Amino acid sequence: MSRWYLITAFCRNGFYETYSETLVKTERNDVKTSEWEKEFLDWEFGGVEYNTDDEHYWSDCRIISVYGVLEVPKEDIEVLKKYKYVYSFEEIVRERDAPLNPLPQQLVGIERE
Repeated sequence: MSRWYLITAFCRNGFYETYSETLVKTERNDVKTSEWEKEFLDWEFGGVEYNTDDEHYWSDCRIISVYGVLEVPKEDIEVLKKYKYVYSFEEIVRERDAPLNPLPQQLVGIERE
């Protein structure tokens, strides 16, 4: 059974703070765990490190975190889909794990001259 979440990510870059919201569909049940959070932040910000000294995730010189995870009721999904793109969490993980410079055999569907 699919679950839908509106995820709010937080980023502090110097004196500036920003928030972004992402609509995510998933079959997973482990939402709100630290591993899930790391996978999402890694995709959202392009690589993260966890600093055990200050207990924050970092991306470059930015402090980042999942600020909130709201499960979206089924009756609200169609309305949100009109205004936000829907990401599959399983696709997020596959995209995050894909190599930055794919090998030729991984370029499926791309014509070569």
